[in-house]
Amino acid sequence: MRGLTLDELQSWIPPKHEYIIQNILFPKTKMMIHGRFMTWKSMVAMYTGFTVSEGKDWFGIKTTPSSVYSLQIEMPQAQLQKRVCKYVANNQCNDAKVWFCTEHYIKLDKGYGIAELEKELARTRPQVLIIDPLYRIVSGRISDDYDMRQLIDRMDIIIDKYNLALILVHHDRKYIIQDGVVVDTGADSILGSSIFIDWLDASVQTSTTGQDGEIILNIEKVKYV
Repeated sequence: MRGLTLDELQSWIPPKHEYIIQNILFPKTKMMIHGRFMTWKSMVAMYTGFTVSEGKDWFGIKTTPSSVYSLQIEMPQAQLQKRVCKYVANNQCNDAKVWFCTEHYIKLDKGYGIAELEKELARTRPQVLIIDPLYRIVSGRISDDYDMRQLIDRMDIIIDKYNLALILVHHDRKYIIQDGVVVDTGADSILGSSIFIDWLDASVQTSTTGQDGEIILNIEKVKYV
């Protein structure tokens, strides 16, 4: 820990890697992909991993090629393999630099869980870490600020130590309905503690149009534009 003088700060040259997803995700920042069930969150996360790793446009937005480590806590490896192989075959992902891991019992609000993750991060040195879904990596109460701070404090250490960007996949709470109309609360609909909203640098909410495979993205919170 060392503070910079005004002259030192003004003369400091930031790393060349200015963004991962233009105006949305940068090195050492945190993004959440969230939505209700069956709104294609995991598919958006997979798409994000592949597009970012190859430097392809992300829903029409520029990206910088960045290696990705994807930690899947919910889906069995056999199903993940089928999904990944189908995606690769349909999208010609020949140059993707992505690692995939399925681990159903890891808890990242605990020291032993972080230690296991660190072994993989030290081995692979990714620039982006995707974790899907958030609620499976915590042992505490997801609505409790203190419990969730145990998670985000550890995530902040990982982000800084390995100089990576973090993408979390998470659920929304139940819809709020007023006078028979669903109220859009955006990032405020994220399930659990409100500490997430304050901590995140960007949030992307998924929803469906009712048409097969068609989704709507609401990029609501972007801190560093």
